[in-house]
Amino acid sequence: MNERAWDRTDGVNPAPFGSLAGELGATGLRLRFNSGLHVSTNGRRMAELLEALVTAWPLPVEALSIVAHSMGGLLARSAGHYGAAAGHSWPRRLRDLVFLGTPHHGAPLERIGNLSQLVLGATPWSAPFARLGKIRSAGITDLRHGNLLDEDWEGHDRFAHRPDDRAVVPLPAGVRAFALAASSRPPTTEQQAFAASHP
Repeated sequence: MNERAWDRTDGVNPAPFGSLAGELGATGLRLRFNSGLHVSTNGRRMAELLEALVTAWPLPVEALSIVAHSMGGLLARSAGHYGAAAGHSWPRRLRDLVFLGTPHHGAPLERIGNLSQLVLGATPWSAPFARLGKIRSAGITDLRHGNLLDEDWEGHDRFAHRPDDRAVVPLPAGVRAFALAASSRPPTTEQQAFAASHP
């Protein structure tokens, strides 16, 4: 999906979903990124863009909130890391991070794709199909484990089957973080217990 999904209207709610920022008295901005690039490359670029934005904004920026979908959530976390490391001012203004379906610990579909590629490559008859699996972009292969930093992928064959050995990047201190996800299955007893203990 892309940012146009936020402007979709439906029969129940005729106002665009993107009007939420205005309802909250905030200015809503959107970021389009190249999902083919590594998450860390996009994260560094996002950090630089946010710093330029805060510096050039015509009024003092009091607070920032980021709402991110899927890979965008990984990008936001990567940007926070690189922005703080560079001494940017925008991370100090960040108040909220909202993650919509972000695969913080990796996406099962990409892990299945990686294993399928290995299995298909095991015989000469199916090897051509395994080569097709190598057209997946750097951003998509980062989704396997939720890579956020350059060191998570540099020096490694991104199509090789590897354990999750990525660097731990904690959520930024003092920032409220929200995670939203959905499933077509009813929650398990463990999931219900977790939800009840984390209001």
